[in-house]
Amino acid sequence: MRRVKIRGIYATALTKLLKDRNFEIVLPSEKISERFDLSNNSGADILIYDKEDMNGVTIHGNGCEEVISILKEEFDDVIIRKVESGAIYCGFIKEVDPKRKDILIDIGADKYGLLSLHNYWGYLREGEKVLVQVKGEIKDFYLLSNQLRMFGESLVLIKNGFTKLSKHIKNQIEKDKLLDLSKEAKMKGWGILVKSLAEGRDIKELRAEMERLIEKESEIRKRFENAEKPTILENGFEIYFVDFTPMSKAKLDRIRNSVEKTIEGHHLLKSGNLCELADFADSLIGEIEEKKIIEKISAVIKEELPRVGNKYQVVVKKLNGTERTVHGVISEMNDFVKIKRNLKAGRKYDALDMEIEEGDYALTFIKNGAWLMKNEYYNKDGKLKGKYFSITTAIELFPKFARCIDLELDVVENSNGERKIIDMEIMEEKIKEGVISKKMGDKAIEIANRIMSGELK
Repeated sequence: MRRVKIRGIYATALTKLLKDRNFEIVLPSEKISERFDLSNNSGADILIYDKEDMNGVTIHGNGCEEVISILKEEFDDVIIRKVESGAIYCGFIKEVDPKRKDILIDIGADKYGLLSLHNYWGYLREGEKVLVQVKGEIKDFYLLSNQLRMFGESLVLIKNGFTKLSKHIKNQIEKDKLLDLSKEAKMKGWGILVKSLAEGRDIKELRAEMERLIEKESEIRKRFENAEKPTILENGFEIYFVDFTPMSKAKLDRIRNSVEKTIEGHHLLKSGNLCELADFADSLIGEIEEKKIIEKISAVIKEELPRVGNKYQVVVKKLNGTERTVHGVISEMNDFVKIKRNLKAGRKYDALDMEIEEGDYALTFIKNGAWLMKNEYYNKDGKLKGKYFSITTAIELFPKFARCIDLELDVVENSNGERKIIDMEIMEEKIKEGVISKKMGDKAIEIANRIMSGELK
């Protein structure tokens, strides 16, 4: 039976969901302990906690694929991105770019990485062998480091590094125990990042894990010395980032409501940093008709929305995890929000085969719950140059920002009014990778066809 530790605004709903699937919930918070009558303080195999943007959860640990499988089964519209990090390679210097201060490293199998010149020590010449570790990705390259981190289930050892405890570990007795372990590691030349999964584990078990990681690092260095070509020396670990769309959050509301009184829109409000409003609305259930509470919430949010002439931003996340923010000034507010933004000359319009000229501007249209964001491009005289329809998850409109996830399928319209669908292959690839479901892809295609037919203008 997998042991799971859950924290954050989705904790009650996910605890109910996984507990019903025979997962063992361990190290529960005080509220979760009360709601489910739990008191298991043993160590966890899997950790689930809020993403930084509160729009979903981060999941990692031994057996996390089982949780991902359940989420895909329960929610058709979750967006799941898997990141592999920590793999260690024997690489060879391909070339050095003094201007960008990057070293291009060949790590084998037609893969290349970038190592910062600032952090490199050794011979700077093409063909030189170097021990590197993946710490991230950027476009077509891996981001590399040559300060090794050894990843265990509960600990991360950093050669000549620093020590830090997970912010999720609150118990002072646990903190003291883990800090004592870090002192032992320091004497051996290692810093330790202590994962939340270390909480509740026996100190002997943790010490044994530390020794195994130190020994593994020594073995990796031996394999590196013997390597004669670019090759992987150690596989990395996997971490999942899950985004919940408004439909997913609505289902999470219903799951939570089976345990604790929950207003419709509870998780949507909390993910938009309106936690106090959600909690207050929950407390009114039973005293005031729920329909009236929801109407009042809508009125409060509408009242807090910025007015014409105010600045506003739309946070658009891509399926690869990157994001961009559309900044502008609200020029109109009806059942939609129209945002005007000036464009920087010299660049090109996406898929319109024309340059942005001096004085060009864009009008961006968004509507709460709509599955698209429309951009209209104009020259300085107000003549329409083209349109770009980004098909997205249902847009969430909050007082300080709007949010959506770009589904990588777009429709463009040129100055003659001719439209075409673009990037279909990108979306199809994300379906194959399991980032989005086929059902969500079909929904995106339906929206694209409605744009093409002129039903959506």
